[in-house]
Amino acid sequence: MARRVRSGDAGNLEAQAARAYWLRLFGSGFRRDRSSEGINTLLNYGYSVVRAATARAIVGAGLHPGLSIFHRNQYNSMALADDLVEPLRPLVDLRVRELSDEGVLELNRESKTRLLESLSWPVRMGDSRCPLLVALHQYAATVRACLAGERTQPIIPAL
Repeated sequence: MARRVRSGDAGNLEAQAARAYWLRLFGSGFRRDRSSEGINTLLNYGYSVVRAATARAIVGAGLHPGLSIFHRNQYNSMALADDLVEPLRPLVDLRVRELSDEGVLELNRESKTRLLESLSWPVRMGDSRCPLLVALHQYAATVRACLAGERTQPIIPAL
C-alpha cells in the first residue's frame, strides 16, 4: 500500500494501511481511538513521552518545535516535534504491545515507568547504537543540517 500512496491520498490508502496495522498489532477487537481507554491510553501516553523528548532535542539543535515540515496547524506549538515523531511511533507501539501481552492495559505507575524506560532503549543511528534519548538529539541535529543544506537526509533512529 505504501508504494501506491500519492500526494493527497485520494484513495485513502493511509487510513486503510493504518487499520490493517492496528488489527495485526492488537487484534480484531482493537480500534485506534485517542479518547478510548486501555491500549489507546497507553499509546497516547507513550507518544507524549517521545514527543516531549523530541521537542527537547529540537530545541537543543537550535530549531523551534513550532515550525514544521508537514504538520500544519497554527495552534500546534509542537508541529516540528510531531513531524519528527512520526517514524518513531512504532517504538511506542512495540512497548505497548509488550505491556498488552503481559496484561497491562491501564495507565498506572508501572505502565508509565515502562513507557518512560523506552527512552533508554538502544536504537540504531546509522552505524552505531545508543539510547533513544541520545539518538533523538542526533536525529534533531541531522534534521537541522538538512534544513541548512548541509545534508540531504536525516538519520532516523531505528530498532
